[in-house]
Amino acid sequence: MKKRRIFIAINIPADLKRRLAILRQKWPGLPARWTSGDNLHLTLVFIGYVSDDQLAEICKITKEVAKKYSPFELKFSRVVYGPAFNQAAFANYVRANGLTEGRIHDVNSAESTWNQRWDLRFQQELPGIWGVSNFVGDNRFKLVLDIENFANLLNDEWGTFYNAPANGQLPIVRADIVRRSDVNNLGVAAAPALNNDLARTNCLAEGDCVYRYNSFSPLASSLRSNSLSTWRARIGIRYEF
Repeated sequence: MKKRRIFIAINIPADLKRRLAILRQKWPGLPARWTSGDNLHLTLVFIGYVSDDQLAEICKITKEVAKKYSPFELKFSRVVYGPAFNQAAFANYVRANGLTEGRIHDVNSAESTWNQRWDLRFQQELPGIWGVSNFVGDNRFKLVLDIENFANLLNDEWGTFYNAPANGQLPIVRADIVRRSDVNNLGVAAAPALNNDLARTNCLAEGDCVYRYNSFSPLASSLRSNSLSTWRARIGIRYEF
């Protein structure tokens, strides 16, 4: 009995099919059997090989299930990735820092590490110069020992100090804006960036332009300052009269 290979899928827009076709042309030597551009789709469920009788029943059930749902719109990413962008490392960074995918990250929402610093002073008063009191009155010496960041003297992991990035901005991703049509026709890497006022005049409707992520740097939200995370001691003598 002849059986058919069946799956349930969603058709994708023509412009996205063209973009995928361009990517396919970039790697013609890969040991893969490429699907033709017209047949590109988003598979929901792979069923396998079924007979004609089973196919009729599957179609009936699928139609009944589809009636329970309203039509919906698929919105694909407004971001494309340059050839040097490490997508796997970026995805790990997003998950590790608990960031929400698919939305713009809130400004000033990240928290840096707590800073801790204890300063300690020892001060001992000593007698002044004998006989000088006849001229200047009461006088005394004070021996002072100041230990800055005392906790770090006890343990290298204590008394650490962290700086936030300049102006609260962390350059994790270097990005620019490109026309979606240029991405489709020229490819991601060759699409010219819309610098200066070009983004305002070219990105008039939703979907006209996309962000291109060019590079990724997994920077921490706060950086340890080695100069401020060390202890210092200062000893001095003060003469008061």
